[in-house]
Amino acid sequence: MAWREAWPELWAEDLGIKQRLVLGLTDCEPTRQENDLLFLDRGLIDKEETYMDWYTIPFPREPGDGEEIRGTVGPVRLADKGIAGGLVNPVFEITQRTITERRLRLLREMGQRVTSARATAEYWNIVISALEAGPYDIPGCVVYGVQEPGATVLGVVGQTGLDQGHTFFPQSLDLGHLSQSGLEGYVGRALSGGNVLVTGEEVLSAFHRRGWCDEPRRAVVALVTPSANRGPQGVLFLVLSSRRPYDENYALFVELLTRQIGTSLTNVQLLEEEIRRTREIAETHRLNRQQLEQALEQRTKELHASEGFMGRLAEICPVGIIVSDGTGRVTFVNETWVCQLPYGPDYSTELQRIHIIWIRRTGFHMCILMMSTRLPMPGDESFKDYLRSPVNFDG
Repeated sequence: MAWREAWPELWAEDLGIKQRLVLGLTDCEPTRQENDLLFLDRGLIDKEETYMDWYTIPFPREPGDGEEIRGTVGPVRLADKGIAGGLVNPVFEITQRTITERRLRLLREMGQRVTSARATAEYWNIVISALEAGPYDIPGCVVYGVQEPGATVLGVVGQTGLDQGHTFFPQSLDLGHLSQSGLEGYVGRALSGGNVLVTGEEVLSAFHRRGWCDEPRRAVVALVTPSANRGPQGVLFLVLSSRRPYDENYALFVELLTRQIGTSLTNVQLLEEEIRRTREIAETHRLNRQQLEQALEQRTKELHASEGFMGRLAEICPVGIIVSDGTGRVTFVNETWVCQLPYGPDYSTELQRIHIIWIRRTGFHMCILMMSTRLPMPGDESFKDYLRSPVNFDG
């Protein structure tokens, strides 16, 4: 079989395989190509995305002293320069390894970025941005998410590969009242049976040709369910790559993606709830403090009003009233008291002298009795002796 028939994907002018073959046969130069992207038609899908490690190794035209290597069909002797008899072309497929590394890198980067989210809306924006960075595995998507924890109505939180809305995608999804048509029909099937493959829908042609620039032909509807005892927190409409079959590995990638989104979303919701609770506690303390300050201000106003009323009452009272503290300092005396005693022009000093004498002789004992019984103490006292008695103000 000719090379162009066995490897039509390599027989392209831009790959330079013809030149490499000529150099291998004439100058005995080997060719080594690792992780080479090739689009093969192997019956699964058209232009399947594959990755190969392949080599062209010259072997001698006739036995000689050239270096010998061991191949799958036995020992092969490398040709000396200028005497090549042919080329050995070993090929190793590494498609799954390369694609798995790419998908895991997408999941890892998403997991690192969502740790900075402090609110649900911010979290969904990060998820959409991370999905947009993987056009070869997720060419397009429309994501529905919860707006409030515990809600059954999901709203559109973001999309990639779609400029504007489409009739296929409603603005919100009520998981308790789903119809059988459009996206709601696929979501209803996903609720009862897991991820659902979408094919042949007109909406797929509305997405941009991201990744390999092919028109999308398939998509999958997946639910974001953090745990068995919680309802779905989101719905993912993921456009699939047209260059890879939706096999077990692709399905596993979608499953890991939905699980990571669900787990990270739970962490963000818990953090958001804790922040909300802390703010509510702080707001409650602020309101309580404000109410206490208002009550204290009102009580102070009432006290001032009461003091003003009692002061006016004491001023017009026909009974002499004098108020002093424990040190004998007179703080109040009404007009009746002043008029009843023969004070001079500077009656404040005489008031202080009389009150100190009275406190020392009688008032101290009356104060002790009033403090112990908490009852008023009546008594009679003559101030004639007080007016004539000297007093030592220094003690």
